[in-house]
Amino acid sequence: MARATCNDVTMADVFTPDHMTDPYPLYKRVRDIHPVCWDDQMGERGAWMVTGYTAAHEILRDPRYSARRTHPVLDGPAAEILRTMHAGLFGLDPPDHPRVRRHLAWPFMPQAVAELRERIETTAHRLLDEGLGSGKAELEVMASYAFPLPALTMAGIFGLPADDWHRYFNWILGWGLLIDDGPLAAEHYDRYVDAVGKY
Repeated sequence: MARATCNDVTMADVFTPDHMTDPYPLYKRVRDIHPVCWDDQMGERGAWMVTGYTAAHEILRDPRYSARRTHPVLDGPAAEILRTMHAGLFGLDPPDHPRVRRHLAWPFMPQAVAELRERIETTAHRLLDEGLGSGKAELEVMASYAFPLPALTMAGIFGLPADDWHRYFNWILGWGLLIDDGPLAAEHYDRYVDAVGKY
């Protein structure tokens, strides 16, 4: 597969305020360079950016590619947390990946999601009512709606107490940023490791 270097553009910029508001021009710039692009500003050692559908489809089905990641040798609690995270679903290759995925798939199948629809709609309406309560004219969308809705939905799927949704959200955020290994993870590394380790 042909490859290119991103050079004057980096996907690390997606974490800056301007691109977080509208990331799509950045995605297009990276895609226009090449569907498979080496970005030396992602993570500590750089990373491959696969942005083209055909290339992604090929890589996901080719056994020569691996989901496993290599990391610098770490000591202490952070090392154990990162080893555990990277041994999870997103760090597994076949045959382990399909085996683990089968156990996690049911809550996300169309029939199961359809059965959750009423609960999700009820939660969505409740969050909107609470966010706009007491005659408020404006809603803080991220804090009052966009963050709690998926966290409460996942809590319901896995039978977790709804009152702890802040903890689930912080855990998921920390887990995702550490797996992503982008600049936000580097900037707040201890905070996210702590959030994941405490849960």
